Amino acid sequence: MTLGMSIEARESFDEVTRLETADVRGWQGSARASLAMGDSRRARLALAKAEALNPQDAQTQLLVGYLKLRDGESSG
Repeated sequence: MTLGMSIEARESFDEVTRLETADVRGWQGSARASLAMGDSRRARLALAKAEALNPQDAQTQLLVGYLKLRDGESSG
């Protein structure tokens, strides 16, 4: 994903989450686009929203794990 595509994608996902705050997939998409842009802080915020909505969602947990791995965090 190019930077321009990532920016557009995040804007689209942000619009989804503004309109439908309980949309876990929207928060996940926002996190993925943020990760592609190198914005770990924003990805972490989006994933926190997704986890709050559905703590057992496998895709959310996969993204959280990827973010931790990328940022050099230990498990926990």
